[in-house]
Amino acid sequence: MIQRLELHPADQPLFSLALQTSACAVELWVNDVPIYREQTGSATDCTLPINEWLFQGPNEIRCRAKALTPEGARARVELQFRRLRQPLKQAIPLAVLDWSPPAGTETIGEAEGPMRPEAEPQIPPAVAPGSWTEFSWIRHPRRRSPGGYVELSGQFTLPAPWPRCPWGEATVLRSQPNLPFSIWQLTEEFRGVLARRDVAMLARITSEPRQALEAVYHLAAGEVEEVLLYPKLLQNPAWRVANLPEEGWSVEWGGQGRIVRVIDAARGESVLRLINESEGLEAIVDVWWALNNRWVVIR
Repeated sequence: MIQRLELHPADQPLFSLALQTSACAVELWVNDVPIYREQTGSATDCTLPINEWLFQGPNEIRCRAKALTPEGARARVELQFRRLRQPLKQAIPLAVLDWSPPAGTETIGEAEGPMRPEAEPQIPPAVAPGSWTEFSWIRHPRRRSPGGYVELSGQFTLPAPWPRCPWGEATVLRSQPNLPFSIWQLTEEFRGVLARRDVAMLARITSEPRQALEAVYHLAAGEVEEVLLYPKLLQNPAWRVANLPEEGWSVEWGGQGRIVRVIDAARGESVLRLINESEGLEAIVDVWWALNNRWVVIR
């Protein structure tokens, strides 16, 4: 299906993934980067903005799901589009990946085709037709993936002025000697900055993701802190930085092996955490590294 979408920067476009799951482990990947994991089978109903993971050219959305109970397993991912300052109810559904195995089996479910919106978007008079592009969704064949997962995926293309992938030319890290040790050291140093609550240093070493968030979400001054969340939490003494695990951690690659992070192997999440013991809360600090002549926090 072909649709016309506003992609002029002045229109502040927002792409998001609406996720609904039950009784299954699920992972969401955008351009070969894991952006969400739920491994316990808990029911999920959330919407995830993904602009910072989308780039000029082909973009792939991938959902990996595995039934944890004989019945009721399902994962549904809907790609949505709306203007940034519009409410969620005005989002246009663009495509959907849906998986639900027959009860008591592990048969791969079907991936539905793109959904037709209730109403086609209209071109505002102030926006020239040249600022529009045709949206097309290519669904990839479903397949098995490691760990007993079923993988559903699709692809769409974004034109300029969407940014080029900042790690597209970075070093492929899988072949780097002693990579786990190097990334662990970098993660320890980052934790130290968090623990010292060194706001100035934190702003310097996270300049790349901050600039990216400002650009793709059209943020005003000070709004980046709200989006990142952890810089704001560090201003509250009730939040402390958790110790890094001495074992049970591993490195995870993304972006065709060009970015890397340290994760808790059991949880599948970043080892960097903030904890508020009085309220029983925790916040994950996700940090991806890339090697562009030097190590940088890329996201």
